[in-house]
Amino acid sequence: MVNILFYNLNHIGDVYLSSGFINTLVEQNSNINFYYYYILGDCFLLKKKNLKRINNCESVYSTDLQSGDPPEHLVCSDFLNILLENKFEKKQLIIQNFDNKQYLLLNTWAAAPVIKHNDFDLISAMDGWKRLIIETSKIIKHPLKFHITPHIDLTNMMTDYPVYELSEEEKNKMKDYIFIFNYKPRSVDFDMNRFENYIDFQVKNNKVMLANYSKKFDNNENILFFEKYFNIKPTPDCLNLKKIWDIICYCKKIIILPCGSGWTFFHKLKQLRSNQIYIWQGNEYTEKLNNNIKFINNKNNVNINNAHLYINE
Repeated sequence: MVNILFYNLNHIGDVYLSSGFINTLVEQNSNINFYYYYILGDCFLLKKKNLKRINNCESVYSTDLQSGDPPEHLVCSDFLNILLENKFEKKQLIIQNFDNKQYLLLNTWAAAPVIKHNDFDLISAMDGWKRLIIETSKIIKHPLKFHITPHIDLTNMMTDYPVYELSEEEKNKMKDYIFIFNYKPRSVDFDMNRFENYIDFQVKNNKVMLANYSKKFDNNENILFFEKYFNIKPTPDCLNLKKIWDIICYCKKIIILPCGSGWTFFHKLKQLRSNQIYIWQGNEYTEKLNNNIKFINNKNNVNINNAHLYINE
């Protein structure tokens, strides 16, 4: 039987969302060996004997990853080169030879053929994945198990990695801070100047922790930079995002943007408090996230509001 390989050439949010489905498929078909290639986000996948990465994951980027940088330019992989050179981003269910093995490539990008579903929409994604598994089963001539319902746990990302523990003193300190994801979105047009004005306003009366260093806010006594303070930098496996959410769930408010790194909190839903997360963007993104949370929990235990409505409470 041909080897099955998942790949995704897109952003962190898309990789994070698809990982829940990959974990489910791998667990339900423990007698089949699966492979994968992600540019980044290895920590979203469970450590299973029947799931292996086709190339080793690099421990660091070739140079410091700056906000908005394409991560594919900062890693080196023979398999990545094959995917990019053959423009596999928009292809689906292609047979590819690599290192004397034959692989059936399953593109897990939301906009890929067959799987095509609404961006960051778990309900739509569930139907897309069912279509993909049916077509895959036909090609390999073997029925893959893929039983999934609204009650199945799609939030089992990053559960194989230890929690970043804070002391009680650090936990109490975080309670005084508003955490703001200031990574620049790559998928949507975004007015960073307007957003930085919002940060300026918040800093006047609040202590603020920014995910990413910004020269504009240097030497401000009310601002901490997460990467510098905790010495946690972006890495290709995205463990830095796991550590971010382990820590910021203690902050009084969390402001996220319409970018993948800010949406990687589903595995923390049981720990996050009501009215703790706010999103800086229109109602479209707010509705998407609330729909997904309701899908996972069957309730809205996290209310996502528009950040521009939140000034001070």
